[in-house]
Amino acid sequence: MAAVSDGELPTVEQLLPTARDGGLLVTVDDDDRPVALVLNDWVDARAHLDQASVGPAFAGHGIGRQLMAAAEQWGRQQTRRP
Repeated sequence: MAAVSDGELPTVEQLLPTARDGGLLVTVDDDDRPVALVLNDWVDARAHLDQASVGPAFAGHGIGRQLMAAAEQWGRQQTRRP
C-alpha cells in the first residue's frame, strides 16, 4: 500500500487480499478504478479503522465523509465483543 502515500490508490486486484471480514469499503470511478477506500480491521475484538484514503483528484467531494460514515456503520454492526 506504499503507493497510497504517493497519491496513487491501489488497483482492485491489489486490494482484494486486504478485504477482511467485509471491512474494505471502496469507491470506484466509471472505469472501476478505486478513487477512495476505507480499510477496517479488528483490534482487541473491536472494529478499528486501519486506513482511509481519497485520491487527490477526488478530494473535497464528500467521498471520504461517506466512506467514513459507512465504516462507522459497519463497525457498529460487526464489532466482536468479548
